[in-house]
Amino acid sequence: MVGKEIFRFHTVIWPAVLMALGLPLPKKVFAHGWWTVEGEKMSKSLGNIVDPTEVAAKYGVDPVRAFLFREVPFGQDGDFSMESFKNRYNSDLANNIGNLLSRTLNMAAKNIGELPEKIEGNYPVLARAAEVEQAIDKAYNDLAFDKVLENIYGYASDLNKLVDEKKPWELAKTDVEAAKQVLLELVACLRYVALWIEPFMPTIAKEMQHRLQPGKIEKYPPLFPRLEEKK
Repeated sequence: MVGKEIFRFHTVIWPAVLMALGLPLPKKVFAHGWWTVEGEKMSKSLGNIVDPTEVAAKYGVDPVRAFLFREVPFGQDGDFSMESFKNRYNSDLANNIGNLLSRTLNMAAKNIGELPEKIEGNYPVLARAAEVEQAIDKAYNDLAFDKVLENIYGYASDLNKLVDEKKPWELAKTDVEAAKQVLLELVACLRYVALWIEPFMPTIAKEMQHRLQPGKIEKYPPLFPRLEEKK
């Protein structure tokens, strides 16, 4: 894993040295790109250097890491702006995953009470988890980390569609058991999401896993509080 400015050395000169010494060659060399800030190269003279420590301290290491891997295909140059970060945070994390988790657990607390250890049944969206996992594994092998997250966020979007279609809050008024089955499917699927995001957001993933663990459902603050956008 090297910066693209030293790619030639690591793919031409260094392998030649290794071959001359009779030593094994690297199986793969991957060159990553550069980050610009709002279209300009980071420079001390311009004063546009982004301090990752400050950004992580304000917004959390996990969301910043997830943004960097999702925003730009790994290997290409990327542009960082706080507006892009906030937009992705609110759409991918706060709305897509965080709100989904809160809605699911709040409804489950009313209609289920306690989460079981194993959730099995004829659940169509849950059945697709294996297919999504295969796509995630392939993306990892290709070092396409943006595609890994794209698959995860896409699956979470499908879960949100399931909520909107089934409307378990309304279903519970006429058929409690049917509502319970919808919520159990959502919980089972969210457990997969909590595992898949761990390489990018280990702290958030552990918190999700804690909230989705078997036992009585507790009340929790928002996983991803929405960030204020520019007016």
